[in-house]
Amino acid sequence: MKKILVACCILYTFISCDIQYDGETKLVVTGKLIDNKGVPIPETNVDILINGLGTYSNSDIISYGKTDINGNFTYIFPAPGSENEINISINNFILNYNTKNATNEFQSKQIIALLKNFKNYKLNLNTITLYRNEDITQLQIILNPKTDKKQLLDVTLDGIIITDFSNLNPLATPNYTPPIETNYSILKNQTLILKYKVVDYSSGTSITTENNISIPVSNEKVIFTLTY
Repeated sequence: MKKILVACCILYTFISCDIQYDGETKLVVTGKLIDNKGVPIPETNVDILINGLGTYSNSDIISYGKTDINGNFTYIFPAPGSENEINISINNFILNYNTKNATNEFQSKQIIALLKNFKNYKLNLNTITLYRNEDITQLQIILNPKTDKKQLLDVTLDGIIITDFSNLNPLATPNYTPPIETNYSILKNQTLILKYKVVDYSSGTSITTENNISIPVSNEKVIFTLTY
């Protein structure tokens, strides 16, 4: 049976005065934690925080608890303002309220949502995969341009990439090209495929080439130099 946690008893303790709530409207967040083999992860902390508006605003812990024996969780809590972020914080040791049961076996993860992500006041996150920390290593890509007449574009990495943050409403900034990502958390013992384009302006006209490179990963951190 899924845990259902209602945070009414802690509202006056944890809620800061700068975040407004609709006490008559309740939201529901559900999900299930599994490992990369599909096995449920029980007794793992899941906290619901409401982020205040503005860079330096406070956050409220509106509900918290642990997954049940089947890895499921269900939380019911008052709806915040439409612009407030709803932060589902999973296996976060900083927020861990029961340190004697703390474990660093699995990664932490955060999922950011807004009211518009809820359908009929419910947000079903379905299955969420957590990877064991012992199975995670790092990849660092060092960019090594040989000339200023070449431009690196559309760099992507195919493989099992470990993410600890997900925003259901990513910001879209027109005419903005984000910097090329060069640091990744990755699963050990796999082969990654690095895909990228190089635009060469040295001849006076642009010539674009597409490239694929295999990057083998064992148990140690990988430092890969991309020369172009």
